[in-house]
Amino acid sequence: MYLTNKQIFLLLLPLFIASIVYLFYEEIVANAKYIFPTYKEYKNAVLDKKADIYLKIDAKNSTYETILKKIATRKKEAPWVATTVLYKKTTFKPIPKIIPLSQPKYFHLEAIFFNKKVAIINGKIVYLYGTVDGAKLIRIEEDKVLLQLKKGKRWLYLFD
Repeated sequence: MYLTNKQIFLLLLPLFIASIVYLFYEEIVANAKYIFPTYKEYKNAVLDKKADIYLKIDAKNSTYETILKKIATRKKEAPWVATTVLYKKTTFKPIPKIIPLSQPKYFHLEAIFFNKKVAIINGKIVYLYGTVDGAKLIRIEEDKVLLQLKKGKRWLYLFD
């Protein structure tokens, strides 16, 4: 059985095409978009301008919708604000008058000037027989002073 030239050619043709595709597949793939166009790219200035206008209108529309939602929320909250915050009739109780204590709970002796008969108690300069916060200074010594309180006498020490 002998093959004709045509039969041999048809038998080897797929092998020949496959070897060409294998060797040049990168160039074939790069140029396939020119050989087999799947879409055409249209450049149209009018169409681009219309698309830009549409996008601007869409952005304004979404902003408008957001504003409408905020207005609706404020309308719902307006009666509450008006009745609760703005026009609520309240009577304020007067602040009770602060009555200063006649005597502080403690006295702090800060300094003594024995020669001048002066002491600094609770940040106030007090002379002998003077008063500070309802207490009378009746005696000054080098490191302590004696105060006459309503309930008795009390010594304050300089380094206490």
